[in-house]
Amino acid sequence: ALARNPMEASAQAGIGRVLSMQRPGGAFGWWPGAEEDYVHGSVYAIEFLTEARRAQFDVPAEPLVRALDWAERMLDSGRESHENRHTPVWHQVMREQAFACSQLARNGRARMDWQTRLWELRAELDVPARLHLARAWAATGGRDRALELLAAASMPLRGATVPTGFDRTLQSQWSERIPNRRY
Repeated sequence: ALARNPMEASAQAGIGRVLSMQRPGGAFGWWPGAEEDYVHGSVYAIEFLTEARRAQFDVPAEPLVRALDWAERMLDSGRESHENRHTPVWHQVMREQAFACSQLARNGRARMDWQTRLWELRAELDVPARLHLARAWAATGGRDRALELLAAASMPLRGATVPTGFDRTLQSQWSERIPNRRY
């Protein structure tokens, strides 16, 4: 589809650039032709493509489906290591899995098995993982769990904002639960 204005043309070029980094298995690399998957970048690319599609930009369905298929396989790959809990690598893996859960849920492909597993680990998750998991629960109707995760992720930072992707109702509930915050 032809872009109607320079901003649309720029957005479509960005979509094309991201899609040029997709690998045959559905994940994305650091650059076009990359030989290795970049896990966090792949989930971020899914988020970008999802948001672009929701904003009614031309995002081909097939690459997004392949990326979502990859995200499901990534979750099922057994990357969680119980032996290395609370190491930086363990926290990174938990963040990536929670991020994948949020994007799968937002695309109608929720993995309740993984959301539940991460919910069980919530006290051990770092703030970014809790926020991603809250987004997954919000997308699947688990508002109480989402709100609990948001409250647990509350940090004493001035000018903290509500994470993007939450609807206004959830934002107002978040504001009521966490007073004295600027939004």
